[in-house]
Amino acid sequence: MRPILKSPEPATFTAWKGGLASVPGWNHFTQTFPLIKRDLKAALLQEQFQVCCYCERDIAGGAHIEHLVPKSLDPGRTYDYSNLLASCEGERAKGRPPETCGHLKDNAPLSVHPLMPDCSSYFVFSSSGNVSPSPDAAKQQPAQDSITTLGLDSARLVALRRVALEDVDSRLPSPGNTPEDRALFRAEVTKLIAEYSAPDAQGRLTPFSTALVQYLERYL
Repeated sequence: MRPILKSPEPATFTAWKGGLASVPGWNHFTQTFPLIKRDLKAALLQEQFQVCCYCERDIAGGAHIEHLVPKSLDPGRTYDYSNLLASCEGERAKGRPPETCGHLKDNAPLSVHPLMPDCSSYFVFSSSGNVSPSPDAAKQQPAQDSITTLGLDSARLVALRRVALEDVDSRLPSPGNTPEDRALFRAEVTKLIAEYSAPDAQGRLTPFSTALVQYLERYL
């Protein structure tokens, strides 16, 4: 999980809300106003750099609009853009319960969420792709609650993170034994941290960037 900086909502969404005589239900909105929904979803994907708001997997090919504070808990925030995120589908398949993220969360509240500037600091990722709570005592229970609620420790996510981390290892040179070799190694680590910390020229962030950066920082 990484912090998300919310952008202004799409102009089409603002205009649509301004023209409402009454507030429709969410299902009515998604079925009756597909073009407004398309613009809304595109804006969310853009501000998240095409990765899931919770697990950070690539979602350019499939995502749903997620209410951070569930509609059932606060109906007044159903169309509040600051409450909307883009989540992966969580491996949901017909007849099978979702495994992760927004669909698994459903109507549960979150102790740690991506609108918190320090959300990344609540989680520790291992080189094998596993996730655990921060050693900070004040953060452990909120982190564990969020890991459970979102399924961030699912076998599928662990495997995907492990593959991403193995790719990072393949890009690293040998640390070497000389001061020059070690300096080159640290320079490459620093370069990769910068690469994974920001979106590319197409506005896409490397999936699982939080885990990758955290892993690389251990070499510095």
